[in-house]
Amino acid sequence: GLLRSDGAMLAAMFAAVAVYYLLPGLAFAIIGAALFFALALLKPYLTPAPIVASMSLFFRPREIGHYLFPLAEFLILASVAAWVLRDAYELARRPGGLAALPTIALDALRRPFVWAAAGFLVAGLLSLVLPHPTHRAEALREFRWTIVEPLLFFALLVRYVRTEVDMFRILNAFLIAAALNAQVGVDQYLFGDTW
Repeated sequence: GLLRSDGAMLAAMFAAVAVYYLLPGLAFAIIGAALFFALALLKPYLTPAPIVASMSLFFRPREIGHYLFPLAEFLILASVAAWVLRDAYELARRPGGLAALPTIALDALRRPFVWAAAGFLVAGLLSLVLPHPTHRAEALREFRWTIVEPLLFFALLVRYVRTEVDMFRILNAFLIAAALNAQVGVDQYLFGDTW
C-alpha cells in the first residue's frame, strides 16, 4: 500500500514538515515533529530530501514561544535520531549484533570523503580553544551550526545515498530549495527589501 511507496512516504514527510513549520502554536509544532519522526523511523533513507529542500529557509526559523528553531537543524537532528534508533534496534535483534559494530565502523571509514569529514571535525574542535572564555557560548553555537550539524547531514548522506535513485531524489530536493531561494530573492527585489 501507501506505506511501501517511497513517493507517498516522501509526500507525507513534506506534509509533516509543513505542519511543523507553517502552522502556528506549540501543538502543531509537536504534531508535525512527531509525524516527521515516525515517518523517518519507517523510511530513514528518505530523510535527506526534506533536509536539502529546507536549507533555503535557514534564516526563517520556526518560532516556538521565545525560541527560534531553524528548520534544517530540526530535520537533521530528528533524522539522525531516527537513524540511530532504527539501526540500534536492528543491531540488537541480530544474533551477536554488538560484535558486528567494528565491521560496520570499518565499512563506514572506507566510504568516500569520510576522512576529510573527520579532519573537518578535528579542525573545528581545535577552533574551540581560540575564543576568549567570555565568547565560549557563541563559539559553541557556531560550532554546532557550522561543524556538527553539517557533519551529521554528511553522515546521513553517507548512510543513505547509495543508488542513482537516491541521488536524483536529493538533486530534485536541491532544485526545490533553489526555486524557493530564487522566489525569496525576487520578492526582495520587487518589494524593495534589498539593494
